[in-house]
Amino acid sequence: MALQPIDLTKGLPTETFKQQPTSQPTSSQLPTMNKISSPSAPPTLTDRSPSQVQQPSLSTQQPNSPITSSLLKAPGMKVINFGPVGVGKTAALATIPSEYKVRCIFLEPGVDTLGKMFALKNKPVPPHFAWQMVKMQEANLEDFVGMTNKINNYDLESLTRLPVNAIYKEKSPAFIRLLGSLSNFTDDRTGEVLGSVESWGNDTILVIETLTALTDAMDRLQCGLRPIRSLPDWQIIQNHIMRLLNMLAQLQCHVILTGHWEKEMNEVTGRMDITLSTAGRKLAPKISRFWSDMILSKRENTTFTWSTTAAGADLKTRHLEFADNIPPDYSKMLANWRKFAEAGL
Repeated sequence: MALQPIDLTKGLPTETFKQQPTSQPTSSQLPTMNKISSPSAPPTLTDRSPSQVQQPSLSTQQPNSPITSSLLKAPGMKVINFGPVGVGKTAALATIPSEYKVRCIFLEPGVDTLGKMFALKNKPVPPHFAWQMVKMQEANLEDFVGMTNKINNYDLESLTRLPVNAIYKEKSPAFIRLLGSLSNFTDDRTGEVLGSVESWGNDTILVIETLTALTDAMDRLQCGLRPIRSLPDWQIIQNHIMRLLNMLAQLQCHVILTGHWEKEMNEVTGRMDITLSTAGRKLAPKISRFWSDMILSKRENTTFTWSTTAAGADLKTRHLEFADNIPPDYSKMLANWRKFAEAGL
């Protein structure tokens, strides 16, 4: 049975599409502000004071000054945090200040890790966190037995040419479910419908865990349980992932995407580089172009750190210093983002 097209916006609350008020909120309205007004043209140099034109220095403190017009218009930071397993990528989310609404989409287990971090502090998961788990597949043992029999009985060419109704694509809806979550996010904990990510402002942080699982979901959407991929399969998988990541990088809200690493041969330098784990070798080097920060998470015994300068890794940063062994702290990044945004940069 072929997978039927799904209308991702079906049932979307009508308030999601209502035009936002254009009047600027006062500071007293900020605790209840759900959305930020849409951005307009940035101020010119003549509109800024000398202190605004000057490049601000990196800060380690969260500013508590009233919200400004420049801050309202600023798109959120776009962060990719990657590394091997067990280096604190999920745990670092606990450092996000409570003034930001954090909405997580988990494509692999992560809620238990987040809960553990707050439990160690004898605190419940705070109310500004919301999450949704996306089930990766519905294939059962009988389906795997069916595909195993095909592997046992068919030659390579026959496996490559298996028809859509013979590879169990309908049992791999995770990527479509992910798009459904992005279109109409519902908190698993409270049942509250929080609307489309495109309606969220820069007071909200979208977290997706992980790019590795997202890649697997797209692979299954294209190939089902078929054990072999053709060149056109890889092209479809890579191009669709790239388009989704580019769309996420243009959202008004902040976005944190976690991922894992792998070593790939750099065809330019001839050396082995640390890159994002995703579909094929051609995709990973292209991803960072539209994201503000690429951070490598590390662990030495029981010490967790971030790096923006690790040798052989494809890293960049706009909201941290270039350094090794940086204490994991999203509040520091958000403080720097806010300082730059208030300066109109």
